[in-house]
Amino acid sequence: MLKYFHVKQYRLIFFAGTITTLLAFSHFLIFYLRLILVDRELDSYILPIFIISLFANIVFALSLVFSRAERKLWLKIAGVFSALTNFALVSVIIWSLLLWDVQMHATFEKASQWILLVSNLIPVFLIMNLMAELKLLGAEAEEEKMPQKEAVEGLVAAVGMIALVLTIFFGLEVAQAGIWALDWNKEGPKKAQQLAKAFESRTYISSSGDTMKYLFLPPLHYDAKKKYPLVVCLHGGPIPLNAPKVRPFEVPEPAPLLSKRVNRETYPAFLLVPQGPPGFSWGGVPNFPAADSLVFEIIRALEQEFSIDVKRRYVAGGSGGGYGSWYFIGTRPEMFAAAIPFCGAGNPELAPNMVDVPVWAFHGSKDRNVSVAGSREMVEAIKRAGGNPRYTEFPGVGHNVWPHVNNTPGLLDWLFAQKRD
Repeated sequence: MLKYFHVKQYRLIFFAGTITTLLAFSHFLIFYLRLILVDRELDSYILPIFIISLFANIVFALSLVFSRAERKLWLKIAGVFSALTNFALVSVIIWSLLLWDVQMHATFEKASQWILLVSNLIPVFLIMNLMAELKLLGAEAEEEKMPQKEAVEGLVAAVGMIALVLTIFFGLEVAQAGIWALDWNKEGPKKAQQLAKAFESRTYISSSGDTMKYLFLPPLHYDAKKKYPLVVCLHGGPIPLNAPKVRPFEVPEPAPLLSKRVNRETYPAFLLVPQGPPGFSWGGVPNFPAADSLVFEIIRALEQEFSIDVKRRYVAGGSGGGYGSWYFIGTRPEMFAAAIPFCGAGNPELAPNMVDVPVWAFHGSKDRNVSVAGSREMVEAIKRAGGNPRYTEFPGVGHNVWPHVNNTPGLLDWLFAQKRD
């Protein structure tokens, strides 16, 4: 399109389009480097450049409408449509910054997603303009530019083949992730119902009136005269406020494993499965407030009711539960004797707090939901602080890393062997 604007001598449009393209590329580059280098200092640049890019898009859109190109119907339509969508997106962002509220987070997010989705129609109008231009080309002009035409067609064919290969490659990646997500949504309720049969469903109400549901399972052959470890199993998430349907219970992967009879016989322990409210995280997830304090209150309440060994509290969880596991031992390290975070991430600044907490972290090298850099960064930060965490990375594995964690030899032996001084 920039080449087209240059040839047609639409100087204002060409200049505005060039600036817009450079800004968009800069935003992408910074975002990509943030994921690869895990440099948190880059976070401060992402939103400002994105907002500047939106304003540049508005200038570009207005140039399509009010310059000489307004005689091109499809360009004018593209300009009007682009201006409206970008104005709407800027309004949503400014509104969210000025009127930020946890309950409004889902509304802002959903509105911006719809606006960005609708804005994908803009290239269609630009393509229609080029098709209209092709119709204006006469046979005489075609013959005069035949060598150029052949060269262009060859270039277009090569680019088309590259695009086809990339589309198939990334399409398969997306399809695989989609199939896994659909299977998870289908099997999740069944697993929740099966788990709920073995567990006791409870509701905790704090002194301030805050509530949290949780599943609870005591050890087999519980003896009040003995002390038993407690395993806190954190489910993934956080669950968005605008989730179309929230299951009765969210099931973290370690819970079904630990609730098997053979494991209950071998590793007698209390199992706690808290249920995070929509719009909240267990901690460490950007833009989601933490519900960790209620979990700690539940632990204290259970210790008043049951014979729990306070020197053998463990926490385990994946994805959002992985974030929570890192966050729990980073903010309350005295509470836990060991942690198993998988496919999660944390704050390296809290690593010195985790030095004395045994950790066995897991991640898939091809995780597209939570970058593998999240676990690598935390493990390295703890090592620099003087700790000795365990870390297992599965090559070629994506976000669904639990089946590999589940089959790790000696995992439960290692977990239940940990004890605080």
